[in-house]
Amino acid sequence: MTSLNQKCFFWTMLLALSPLTTLYSNNTNQATFDESVNLVMRKVGDQLLNIKGDTTSKIPPVVQKDNLFSIQLNTSFKYGDLPSILDQALRAAKIESNYHVLVRSCDADRTAILGYIKSDLSEQNLPCRSREQEENCNIIELRILETPIETMANTLGTNHTTSSNTWLFFPLFSALTLALSGYFLFRKKQPHKFPEVQSEQSLDNGIPLGSFIFDVQNQTLKMGTEEQNLTFREAKILKIFADQPNQVVTRNTLIDEVWGKEGVIVGRSLDVFISRLRKLLKKDGAVSITNIHGVGYKLEVAKS
Repeated sequence: MTSLNQKCFFWTMLLALSPLTTLYSNNTNQATFDESVNLVMRKVGDQLLNIKGDTTSKIPPVVQKDNLFSIQLNTSFKYGDLPSILDQALRAAKIESNYHVLVRSCDADRTAILGYIKSDLSEQNLPCRSREQEENCNIIELRILETPIETMANTLGTNHTTSSNTWLFFPLFSALTLALSGYFLFRKKQPHKFPEVQSEQSLDNGIPLGSFIFDVQNQTLKMGTEEQNLTFREAKILKIFADQPNQVVTRNTLIDEVWGKEGVIVGRSLDVFISRLRKLLKKDGAVSITNIHGVGYKLEVAKS
């Protein structure tokens, strides 16, 4: 590459990456927000069961679809306790978004039984607080009406609508500029492709990883009597590694599988989750996640 081309490429990269910094920041905020709500729902489930005297039932994983978070409790709970417990947990996590809450049955129709909205709490007019609840399995659904990015946009006000829409053009332009620059400068270099390999063995109650048992369904990592709960993103990443032990998994593959459907750019969020998994796995020297510089990561599992 000539000196002139190097300078042009440098300035192109600088121009492209400048607006993308804002997009990376927004994505990090969204990922942190999703994790916080996930933890809030598990905390609420734990407190509701404790009030009923149930200290042994397992808290199932939280299911997320866009801004809808749901958790299924296979034993009954007292509906009248739910609003205050959930609101206190959200406030403790510094989540001030408006929300709707529904309690559904676990039958095939997922019938809505009880529910309320956040404004009902301030008006002290919570519907159905004293209604009797069936003694069976229930699903608690929390729908967040505003994401952190949407809340920020609402705070700025409608006078900024035009400038905000204009600003959205720059990340798209930057991404296109980077893609075209990389193609023309490095198109002769063919990327190395790694085959996808399924895990060699699995158990009904989980996937063996050295001394660990990875329970995908319940998002737990067990070693003997010790059990660690995983967040839903940690479980997704570890499942990808578990399906391809001792094989290199590219960063792009991990990002596409874990965040791709959300239409966002992850930035360094992936590295944060990899670091958490490494801390959990370090108790077994036969299992580790290694960094393959410039390519991705590999879950190394020593063969017994």
